[in-house]
Amino acid sequence: MLRHPHTQRSVELYLAACVFFLALAPAAAAGTFTVYGPQTYGRSTAAPATVTTTFLARTLPTTYAIEISENTIASAVVTLNGMQVFGPNDFNATVAQLSRAVTLQTENTLTVELRSAPDNGFTLRVVGIDNDLPTIVGLVGPTPTSAGWNPGGATGVLQV
Repeated sequence: MLRHPHTQRSVELYLAACVFFLALAPAAAAGTFTVYGPQTYGRSTAAPATVTTTFLARTLPTTYAIEISENTIASAVVTLNGMQVFGPNDFNATVAQLSRAVTLQTENTLTVELRSAPDNGFTLRVVGIDNDLPTIVGLVGPTPTSAGWNPGGATGVLQV
């Protein structure tokens, strides 16, 4: 079957573009977005320090988590909307990072009580996990004739 050389080249370029963009799709999956923070909490007084913060969030149908990093605290309590997320047993000198799934409301109250020695702390942030994979559809038009020709030239479109 003979094909017009320009039509064949257009289709080849279109298919190459589709393969390229489809190869990028897994990298775009499972990203995170920050809802609150990063906020550093540190203890600088002799008495345990408690900090209460209110933040707003869009309640999307996704998974949320509280992440703690750069931890130097041996004991702390973190609560979200009155529910304990992390307690004293979750912290020690060898735990540098923590993460736990949480449920957010439109308005959220976060309470952090640092119970360790002064000059210790951690960084906290609330993140959402984007698990929705992108949908990519490739379209070629116009439809070739029965002889495989596209009289006006082929065009390709990627819809995301």
